[in-house]
Parts: sequence; structure tokens; C-alpha cells
Amino acid sequence: MNNLPNILSILRLIIAPLFYVCIISDNRQTAVLGVLLFIIGAVSDYLDGLLARKYHAISSFGKFLDPLADKVLTGFALIAFSSMNIFPLWMVLIVLFRDLVTTVIRTIDTSGRLNFKTSEIARIKTFIQMAFIAAILFIMFLYHTSLLEITQTDFDSFLKSDWIDYVMFVLVLLTVYTLVDYLLNIFASFKKKK
Repeated sequence: MNNLPNILSILRLIIAPLFYVCIISDNRQTAVLGVLLFIIGAVSDYLDGLLARKYHAISSFGKFLDPLADKVLTGFALIAFSSMNIFPLWMVLIVLFRDLVTTVIRTIDTSGRLNFKTSEIARIKTFIQMAFIAAILFIMFLYHTSLLEITQTDFDSFLKSDWIDYVMFVLVLLTVYTLVDYLLNIFASFKKKK
């Protein structure tokens, strides 16, 4: 049971590329499978944290693996949306660059000397990002399953709507802000130690 949280994180790492391949498919059934895979990944994220706390299975490896799996899954979602021309690639690259930098810092700072903690703004950014991805996938699911009568024109206009650009732009701003904030905090912690 102690390894289950890490197994669920590894499952997310496996799901991420499969989700990407499915979601960008022109086939409706495959696209629906992609949405379902993302849901499985999101549920596994909730479960691994819950199980880690319940069974006291919190480890250094788990603390590294869990956020990495989250970033990989959301990263593949953003790359998929960019490849579907929902928003520009440069916006996605900024988000991915920030995630890469923070992951590298967490990997290097195994002792916790850099005081590298998730800020409130970073939590807000993550929440907006996940809600944003979920909203797009929800509309895709409705369209591909025909649960609602959504025409191709309506679907295309949704994917090209201004609100998507605005939300993504806010995400990019928050991403840059949190990266700068992390780097300034790390720099400040270095100065204190001198």
C-alpha cells in the first residue's frame, strides 16, 4: 500500500502521451477516450495525495514525482490544444519552461535549503489552469459524444473564442510572475546564508 501513491503518479506519466495522441485524433471515439484518460489522470492525482496521507506513505521521491506527473499531464494537454490551434505555441512554451525550471530546482534542492515552497499565487495559477483545461475538454466531450447538439461551426467558434485567449494570457502572466517570485525567493535565501 505504501507504493500505491507513487504507482498512481507513474500511471499519470503513462497516461499523458496516450491522452495527447487520442485528443488530437480526428476520430470522435478516440477523442472521447482522450478526455476519459485525462479524467483518470486527474482522479489519480487526487487519490495519490489522499492515500499518501492516509497510510503515511509520504516520501522524498513521492514529493518529487507527484508534482512532476501533474505538470506532464497538464503540459501534454496544453501542447495538444496548441497543436489544434486553440492558442499559440509560444504561450505553452512559457508555461512549460516555468514548470521545467521549478522541477529542476526541486530536484536539486533535496535538503530544502532553498525554502522552495508553493506560493498562494502559484496555487491560484494551477487551479485556473486545471479549470481551463477541464472546461475545454468538457466542451470537446459534449461535441464528440453528441450529448448536446453542437454543430461543427459552433464547436470551431468556441475553440477560437476570445475568452480562451484571455484566460491563456492571464495564465501566462501568472506563470511568469510565479517564476520570478520563486527565483527572487531563492536568491534571497542564498543572501541570508552568506
